[in-house]
Amino acid sequence: MLNNFLIIFLIISISSVYGVSVGEGLVPKPNKIEVAASGNFSFNVNTRWLVENESQKAVAQQLAQRFRPLTGWQYKMIVAENAGSNSVVFTTNKKLASEAYCLRVTKQNIFVEASTVKGFFYAMQTLRQLLPPEINANRWM
Repeated sequence: MLNNFLIIFLIISISSVYGVSVGEGLVPKPNKIEVAASGNFSFNVNTRWLVENESQKAVAQQLAQRFRPLTGWQYKMIVAENAGSNSVVFTTNKKLASEAYCLRVTKQNIFVEASTVKGFFYAMQTLRQLLPPEINANRWM
């Protein structure tokens, strides 16, 4: 029963409705937050994690593994180009500075862009902070 409650709780909405107040709670604080449109993304057992290479895979797994203790969901990293919907998509963007990232949340996907592993790592730390506190309980990564 507790597991069902947690699964319902973890059908998470990361919503642009939070606007600037989200940035005030993030560490480090993003240089810029843009609210383009309202919407949210909900993680579930079928969410796909799409990466381009092994270094992105390692960073993505650090966050994806946090879901398992609470939900039992065991996400796999997929090397793929076609996002489809219900996906967290990692894409290299060489125009970004080495530690910069772009995190775009829509109803269908989360798009993570960076030019280096450091950028992808920082993006995952921001995304982690937007999740419910239970995802981060009793785990240090």
